[in-house]
Amino acid sequence: MAHKAIIIYDNGGKTCDRYTGVITKSGDVFGFNDNPFHPSYGFGQFCGNVTNRMNTTFGYGWRNHFSEKRILKLELANYLREAKNNPDWLGKEVELTSLSEQAQQYVNQVLSE
Repeated sequence: MAHKAIIIYDNGGKTCDRYTGVITKSGDVFGFNDNPFHPSYGFGQFCGNVTNRMNTTFGYGWRNHFSEKRILKLELANYLREAKNNPDWLGKEVELTSLSEQAQQYVNQVLSE
């Protein structure tokens, strides 16, 4: 299986941030819609990181005691497993090419940063 740079979920339009993108290299999570650059109803926003739970559990000093790379790998696996086991949470996984042109542009912009 090829390593994906981003995994995208679609909740079918239940919320204004219809899509959730999880960047596999960093664990960063973004929410966006079909037209994220529109000045009135566009949505494209950083939502956090899959390791944020560690801050609550161990405090912000956890990085001094644990391997960040190992924790990222474990937390990313947990996040993706939860998304798969609970499709009501983020929606179903979709391919980048199934998104609107504007949404694809937003994802490519996020990945290039």
